[in-house]
Amino acid sequence: MRPEALALLGSLLVAGVVWAIVWGKRSDEAHHWEETRGRLAVGVALGLLAALAVWGTVLILA
Repeated sequence: MRPEALALLGSLLVAGVVWAIVWGKRSDEAHHWEETRGRLAVGVALGLLAALAVWGTVLILA
């Protein structure tokens, strides 16, 4: 795949995520599983650690 096409695909993906965050559900439509409980920083740290693990795996397999 050409680098320009990959850049366009990545840009569309990021734009879609931003769009979903900005125009997501209203607070009264949230499911009880979606409520933030505990420390948000711990969840963010675990998510970043998982992303780092995937990145490392891709580097090893490439």
